[in-house]
Amino acid sequence: MKTGKRYSVRRDIHGFAVAIQLEDFDVLHLVQGSDRNERLVDSIVVLLNIADKVSDIKRHMNNKKRENKLRERVSELQKETTRLRTKLHFYETNEEKSDGM
Repeated sequence: MKTGKRYSVRRDIHGFAVAIQLEDFDVLHLVQGSDRNERLVDSIVVLLNIADKVSDIKRHMNNKKRENKLRERVSELQKETTRLRTKLHFYETNEEKSDGM
């Protein structure tokens, strides 16, 4: 899983928000001088990082579900292999007995 914040605010030399970045790449340019952008940009970035983390967790859970399904399938195949080996051994044993008589 990824760690750390991925989204951040890029600010100009005066400290005003000019863009939202994803790992140092601008993904959203903001209108300069907008009071609303200044008030909301940090909250938006927090929400984007939370959504990104939730997405990572869901992806991780889906991978775990696939792993569990694969483990179950491997277990089923191992049981089937054991059953077939037992059956084969039974036939081989009975064949040897009938050849020996």
